[in-house]
Amino acid sequence: EATARSCARGFHRFRETFPECVVHVEPMVYCVARSGSRTSPEDYLRFASGLGVLYESFDISRLRPAIREVDACISVPEVVYDASLLRGLVSRRLGGVRCRFQSEVVGAKRRSEGFRLEVRGGEPCEVDAVVDCAYAEVNRVGGWLGHPLRQYQYEYAVIPIVDWDQPAFGLTVMDGPFFSVLPFGRS
Repeated sequence: EATARSCARGFHRFRETFPECVVHVEPMVYCVARSGSRTSPEDYLRFASGLGVLYESFDISRLRPAIREVDACISVPEVVYDASLLRGLVSRRLGGVRCRFQSEVVGAKRRSEGFRLEVRGGEPCEVDAVVDCAYAEVNRVGGWLGHPLRQYQYEYAVIPIVDWDQPAFGLTVMDGPFFSVLPFGRS
């Protein structure tokens, strides 16, 4: 529940900052797997209600291709973001910030003013700030800088991007052998 509330706060801030990147998708459907789930349909609906999520019951037979072996299907007023548009907006906002891509940082030290980064196969560089977008490597980078290390659970995901000639929809099957299908922004 704490993760869901945190995501909701972050989303509202994102929507205020980048409204032009928000893409409304209908329907956006969540379901519970009929077998193998650790959550009952009743518990899932109670969870959604407890968060104050606005939802309606959804007839899953409306979707194509057919979705089977799910229960407690609900439609929610949720959105996706357009990553291509967001990339351009963030690049413009960075203005004079110099970005280095595809550079593996192998060490970082705090200096009296800023930081010194060691880069594999390259010269060390002095920077004013470090923005850690390392996901699974957050403890590695944080450890170099003296931050307390935290225990995390990571799950790798495969996210194929496919051409689709059907009407767009969003679907997530929760808490079982689950998957999601989402539109890739406006494209």
